[in-house]
Amino acid sequence: MPVLHEGAVILNEDGACLVDLGRGVAGLLFRSAGGCAGPGIAEAVRRSVREVERDWRGLVLASEGPDFSAGWNFRLLLAEAENGDWDGIDLLVREMQEAALSLRRMTKPSVAALHGRVWGPGAAWSLAADRMILDRETRFGFPEAKLGLIPAAGGCLAAAELAALRAEPAGLPEPSLPLVALYDAMAFGRTSENGGEVRRLGWTRPGDFLTAAKPHDRIQEAVRSVLELERDRERGTRCGEGREEGGSAYAAAAGRDASAALKLRAAACRRAGRFSDHDAKAAGKLAEVLAGGDVRAGTPAGEAHWLELEREAFLSLLGEPLTQERIRYWLTDGAYLRN
Repeated sequence: MPVLHEGAVILNEDGACLVDLGRGVAGLLFRSAGGCAGPGIAEAVRRSVREVERDWRGLVLASEGPDFSAGWNFRLLLAEAENGDWDGIDLLVREMQEAALSLRRMTKPSVAALHGRVWGPGAAWSLAADRMILDRETRFGFPEAKLGLIPAAGGCLAAAELAALRAEPAGLPEPSLPLVALYDAMAFGRTSENGGEVRRLGWTRPGDFLTAAKPHDRIQEAVRSVLELERDRERGTRCGEGREEGGSAYAAAAGRDASAALKLRAAACRRAGRFSDHDAKAAGKLAEVLAGGDVRAGTPAGEAHWLELEREAFLSLLGEPLTQERIRYWLTDGAYLRN
């Protein structure tokens, strides 16, 4: 990869560094081996947010490697699961979620400049930023279902929020209809083949855009976007669509009836041979989480509610022997096992 910055290094963390991009904007550049998101990068996100809130105009998220983020460190997750270290796994998932929360609650603007794979936690953190700039070759999404899991670094929270935000202008009383496309994308573990397909899968917001710029120019586009968002905030426009600056956000839950409807979709996929029994089990857990659990349609639910639901489902599925078998096969053969 070409050099993305010429400014001073502000913070150096395991797997990432915070640098001066000029014009008062800082950039957090991921550089972990294999592009996997782990506790070091999660801590770098949180420390960078604190630093930017003190002394900078905004934050750009980017990567110096071939991918923005290749997703979870499944080798670490599998090792801890095999050792029965569930407290350690719970802590790891919480750290990933807290990184997303820190981005969501920033009072300064944040922009994610994306390229290559943007999977799992990387996708969740990008959706926690105020804007995404997508390279034409961006492969974005949540492939966790292919390994028998669900997203759990704030990805389910992001999907629930997107669905709720789309329901209101459509005049819908609750978000069950907008939720269907996002559920399907997650339940099948779909990732985009390119940047343009991210919109078709349902993951883009009004401010997100596609660019053909080269890596260094893409970073400068992100800097300009940060400053544009800063001007919007000064005019009274919120940075994060649908969330209050610096505080917890609430999204209307689709509720128990929507959960049942989504589970029927999973059952139909199982009958049609598109899902195995284990696929259907994971898809059922995903339905419960995205719908907000056992609540009435339209019930406001805070960030902590969604994060607890996704974390509990993730740990439960990771404990399944079939899930661990899938992860082991993927790590060994580089292919997905359908068991």
